Amino acid sequence: MSRDLTTPGYWDGQWRGARSRRAPRRMAVDRLLTRFLDLAGEAPVDVLELGCAPGDLLERMYRLRPRHRYHGLDYSPEGIAATRARLDAAGVEAALHEGDLRAFDRPGAFDLVLSLGLLEHFEDPAAIVRAHARLCRPGGHVALSVPNYASPVPRWFLARMDPGALETHRLPTMQVDVLQRAFEAAGLEGVDVGGVGGPKVRTRTADRTLARRVLRGVARLINGLGRVVPGSLAWHSTLVATGRVPRAPSNGPGNPVRRHGISLE
Repeated sequence: MSRDLTTPGYWDGQWRGARSRRAPRRMAVDRLLTRFLDLAGEAPVDVLELGCAPGDLLERMYRLRPRHRYHGLDYSPEGIAATRARLDAAGVEAALHEGDLRAFDRPGAFDLVLSLGLLEHFEDPAAIVRAHARLCRPGGHVALSVPNYASPVPRWFLARMDPGALETHRLPTMQVDVLQRAFEAAGLEGVDVGGVGGPKVRTRTADRTLARRVLRGVARLINGLGRVVPGSLAWHSTLVATGRVPRAPSNGPGNPVRRHGISLE
């Protein structure tokens, strides 16, 4: 079983008391979610988000493509409570499940299984991609994204702004080649991997010293420039991978892979 870099208790602390207000509109996130949702086609399908707390992405997906049937899975009880409160307040219909994605007893039940910012919290990315694929129907799609903290500049800022994040994020996962191999190992077809978004670095910090405030100002300047500078000229803020579960039994690794095919710029 893949070793976890976080625990349900850790996420309980993150989501306890989370606000139940409407998710703010962020165009880059909406474009990525639309790209993922449209993999499923026009007909209504079952969409499962893994690591769904605190529910903002489920809310956004519902507003973008309300025809689909939405499901969320999270192993944090506080996270599920926060998600339920948010969706109820927003009038969003979704079936929520509490449990570990590797043991969730609904194999082959969903047409699209996705996660954003989940894979990097585990030591073995291939095992977690296989867990995504296990929950998909034959012909269904797996889609996921991870933040790109592994590039030199984001890594430098992360180590200084939020060094504790280095213990809960596996930076080696944040590479196109690693995502490619993980999807290949899961036996997925039509794999598409690449980067989206312009340059971005970590701005969150609990340290309020003058030096840290100055550094935060520099980080915000970089992120402002990243809204107009293509990631291809520096580094992409997010890495993305998609693939399809074979309709027939797979022979394992060796399926064709398209690299760097995803672009929202």
